[in-house]
Amino acid sequence: MRIPLTNIVASTFLLVSAVANAQTATVNFGTTYQTIRGFGGAEAWMPAFSSATESALFGTGNNQLGLTILRVRIDPSSTTGGSNWATELSNAQGAHALGATIIATPWTPPAAWKSNNSTIEGTLNTSEYGAYANYLNAFTSYLAAGGVPLYAISMQNEPDANVTYESAVWTGATMDAWVAGNAGVLTTRLIMPESESFTTSLSDPALDDANAVGKIGIIAGHIYGVSPSYYTNAEQKGKEVWMTEHYLSPANGSASAIGDAITAAQEVHASLVTGQYNAYVWWWIVDWPAEGFVSGLADTSNNPTYYGAAIAQFSKYVRPGSVRASATANPVSGVDVSAYTGNGTSEIVAINSNSSANTVTFATSGETLSSVTPYETSASGMLAQQTAIGVSGGSFMYTLPAQSITTFVGTNGSGTPGFTLSPSASTLAVTQGSSATDTVSVADVDGFSGSVTLAASGLPSGVTAAFGTNPTTGSSVVTFTASSTATTGRPVTVTIKGASGTTTASTTIALTVNTKPVSGYTLSSSPTSLTVKQGSSGTDTITVTDTGGFTGSVAFTATGLPSGVTASFSPASSSSSSLLTLTASSTAAVGSSTVMITGTSGTTTATTTIALTISSAGGGGACTVDYTIAPQNSSAFGATVTIKNGGSTTLSNWSLTWSFANGQTIASSWNGAVSQSGANVTVSEQAGQTWENIPAGGSYSGFGFNGKWNGTTNAIPTAFSLNGTACTVN
Repeated sequence: MRIPLTNIVASTFLLVSAVANAQTATVNFGTTYQTIRGFGGAEAWMPAFSSATESALFGTGNNQLGLTILRVRIDPSSTTGGSNWATELSNAQGAHALGATIIATPWTPPAAWKSNNSTIEGTLNTSEYGAYANYLNAFTSYLAAGGVPLYAISMQNEPDANVTYESAVWTGATMDAWVAGNAGVLTTRLIMPESESFTTSLSDPALDDANAVGKIGIIAGHIYGVSPSYYTNAEQKGKEVWMTEHYLSPANGSASAIGDAITAAQEVHASLVTGQYNAYVWWWIVDWPAEGFVSGLADTSNNPTYYGAAIAQFSKYVRPGSVRASATANPVSGVDVSAYTGNGTSEIVAINSNSSANTVTFATSGETLSSVTPYETSASGMLAQQTAIGVSGGSFMYTLPAQSITTFVGTNGSGTPGFTLSPSASTLAVTQGSSATDTVSVADVDGFSGSVTLAASGLPSGVTAAFGTNPTTGSSVVTFTASSTATTGRPVTVTIKGASGTTTASTTIALTVNTKPVSGYTLSSSPTSLTVKQGSSGTDTITVTDTGGFTGSVAFTATGLPSGVTASFSPASSSSSSLLTLTASSTAAVGSSTVMITGTSGTTTATTTIALTISSAGGGGACTVDYTIAPQNSSAFGATVTIKNGGSTTLSNWSLTWSFANGQTIASSWNGAVSQSGANVTVSEQAGQTWENIPAGGSYSGFGFNGKWNGTTNAIPTAFSLNGTACTVN
């Protein structure tokens, strides 16, 4: 059958039109949905972050993630709190100084208030409901006293999880009862229920209770084993809905790659578009090799991982207070699109999960955009800025690389000429007695062509700012000079304001003043803890590190030695290092002590310490280990370890060792620092966690782990040693 040519042309035209329409993403910034509160991660159980780590996570400069939420843990080891919350306060202070929102979660109430007198499982006694509310307020006050406003506080982490680490069990009914009767005294927003799999039956009773619903600030949940979904009851009750914990594991098991980034970005997209969540919070915020965790947003060198880059494609550009705008969610198979506006900018995030590039037309309305700047994560780089693209008639076209995440950032225009300011580095450090520079750039909006006069405010005491070109039409180098007595400490937000007639704009730089190093040196010991048996010796290396140009020789002495122990240094004086030998006589006092090493060079001294344990030459009987396996399936198992101290001295900085006989491996652990080399395992008391000390005649039962086994034999280890002394195994 012959087909008329006109029909062929018409059919072809329709086909081309269909393809063109299918590859157009329509974005209407005038139609908006939920407010975005931010993106972040958790620091639970982690040590105090360095300022470099804080900047990498919460800064917005090159190689930084721009995160805006930190979730901290409420340590339950005291019913009154205080010093046991110091690490959380330190991490919160660093994040808050860089503009982050702080939220807090308890994994359990204090054991003394629970049905089983344990931090694991059990329920909160109803007689302690009021005390628990006051306890949460105490944590809020503790952070406030440290200069950190707590945005919201949770009543419980994963009340539905059945685990062998810090936890507590709640039902929908008990959560409702506590909220209705006690949450009214809280001094910040209440988060609940933070269930493991966004189980709505845990929050519905409180949402449907007239005495409770008004006391709930945020409905939050985790998405382990489930996908993001819209929570109708919470939304109808006017509650913000947050996703406060989830993480993914790298496909290769060691480090995230672009494929992992795509998966993470799709999860964020689904959380914001399908679930319409107001916030997205990852689990552990940085890699933690000691815990076998390689899914952090930054690695141990403070560089973004691919997981971090995926979330930063949102967090770095979609800032708190932005709102999600209408966008064609899937303009092309394998391409996800979402849009946001607010804070003077508009953003479009496009995720191309396909193995080939896709060209998409973005047709925008609701905002006047003259150009957009793409920022891209792909196999070839992370968060890389691309050449700006002109917007004509509200539309622009862009080819999304294969396996990529692209964020388009445009400045909202009003038709009135103006400008924006931006620093080349949003975080900067300067040392007392020296200077540091940054470059502030002026970008025109809607045809602005004037000159801009720059000024800095909010400077730390003792710091001045001078602009190289002022006024400027393009950019100016600002030099921050710190006097020798300038105030040091955490980052201070410096505001750079530009003015051109009546038109103004501003930007900020987080400026840290570091203490000028004094000529001298520090000492360090390796290892930091040592076990020596009666009648034998042990060695440690003492290293001298110069500061501020020190070049002298250091003489070493040791004090705090237990009875029957002697110390010798080889050499006795050094500018680099010395080998320390500690020799214990056959009658040396058994137990733990802290040996102080002092280095002296003229009038300059420095010290370091070694945690020394003298163990009995006879071995055996000094300790007992209870090793319990539960639960266990065909490939994984959980285990708890109780260590009993049969000696007469409290053990601190202890170390427990054993060997697996059947190829078992530890995947994650809690309440102890773990390392494994082949079959050999070492568990040590965590630095600064004195609650892990093992009292004389007492025990420590806080340690446990999740592991993998061969599915055939999972034998309990037969030989444990505590600080070098063999233990009895139950």
